[in-house]
Amino acid sequence: MPPLVDHLQFNEPPVEFSTEIGPTSPALARFLWNGLASNTRKMYGSHQRSYEYFCATHSQTPFPATCHTLGEWITGRGIGSATPYQGILLPDSCQNALSAIRSIHVDRGFSTEVFKSEWLARIMKGIRRVQPHHEKTQAAPLTIDILEKLVGHPSPTPLLPIQKMTASSINDLNVTVASKVAYAGFLQGGEMFYDSKDLANRSVFSNTKLSRSDITFGINDEHVVLTLKRSKTDTLHEGVDIILAATGTATCPVLALRQLWIQDPQPRGAPLFRLANRAFSSDAVMTIIRARLRTHGIQNYASFTGHSFRRGAAQTASDIGLPESDIQALGRWTSDAFRLYFVTQMPQRFRLSMRFLAGRSPSFSS
Repeated sequence: MPPLVDHLQFNEPPVEFSTEIGPTSPALARFLWNGLASNTRKMYGSHQRSYEYFCATHSQTPFPATCHTLGEWITGRGIGSATPYQGILLPDSCQNALSAIRSIHVDRGFSTEVFKSEWLARIMKGIRRVQPHHEKTQAAPLTIDILEKLVGHPSPTPLLPIQKMTASSINDLNVTVASKVAYAGFLQGGEMFYDSKDLANRSVFSNTKLSRSDITFGINDEHVVLTLKRSKTDTLHEGVDIILAATGTATCPVLALRQLWIQDPQPRGAPLFRLANRAFSSDAVMTIIRARLRTHGIQNYASFTGHSFRRGAAQTASDIGLPESDIQALGRWTSDAFRLYFVTQMPQRFRLSMRFLAGRSPSFSS
């Protein structure tokens, strides 16, 4: 009887991966490789090249990494240089770079204790203080007030028969609905976008990207269940169900999806969102969104990315006083990284102080 593992779906690891992790069974190597999302491995690959190049040019043994070698390397990335692979990184990217090298330790069975070093943590704090401008380069948060402007232009398209829908109205409808759903579901850009190469492989698309079949309407449209097949926060790739409540407001994700179903009906296996003349890619969709924001006088429209919906949802949740544990649950964060997505604004700090000192939460007037 053949082993069950031959019937499971895998992303096959490259040959060099099996060499790096040492003698193992092919099945173990495949499980280990698939234990990390393919997009994450791709991002980590550039950091690995940077680190290994640094070690080679400084006569250092790369693995297992030492505290001193990591400290010198990440300092160099915080400053930046013209040396190959050693350009400047912003603080969050520096942290991701360290995570990339830690991931290699996990793959190869090395201890990860060095990454708990308080010395490294203090270097990272220094990088953040020396680069105070880094917050400006992050995806601008698309909070509820900005979302209301975004979906209000153009005004909701009337429920016309499908034959009267134009390419422009199809694009406007899908981008508007996607914006409401992305915000309500704390979605990351990669969870709703796809490009032409994704569409080329229907098997991969159906197993990784959102389709119409991933939406389940509740009784009387009181809610919608959106099933994410794969997500960065779903580390075991088991899939996750996101419940979106009907609000009856201009930004209601349930009403928006119902409008999409009526106005732009598609087969169950079709992509959840689409553009009439090209793939629902990050570049194409964000071009439309930034144009809308610019029309509404949003000065930093160019700073909005696919990640702005997730960041804006977290910021709005914090602004209205949701506990951090609730924000973490809504955004499906499995670590404390969710705290990087928002800042506690002055009005919220005032309400917290008043609640603590006087047992009440008045409005913040000035």
